[in-house]
Amino acid sequence: MASRKNLKKKVKYITDALASLYFVECLTNKDEEIANRLNRILSVREDLVSRISHTEPNNAKEYYKKLRADLKALILEMSEEAGATKQA
Repeated sequence: MASRKNLKKKVKYITDALASLYFVECLTNKDEEIANRLNRILSVREDLVSRISHTEPNNAKEYYKKLRADLKALILEMSEEAGATKQA
C-alpha cells in the first residue's frame, strides 16, 4: 500500500488538473453550470483527502479500493462533461 502522504498528493494533483480545466472555462464563459462543476470537484477533493486521513482500521484494503474507485468515477464524469462542454 502506498503511503497516505503520496496518495494525498496524487489526489490533489489530479483534482487540481481537473479544476484548472473548469476554472479556465469558467473565466471565459461565466456559466453557472461550469462554476457548479468546479465547486463539486473541490468538494470531492476535500472529501477524498479527509477519507485518506481517517482510514477504517479493520478493512483498509477494501477502503482504499473504494476510495480509488470514487476518484476514478469523478475523473471519468468530469472529463466527459468537459468534452460535452467544449462541443457545445
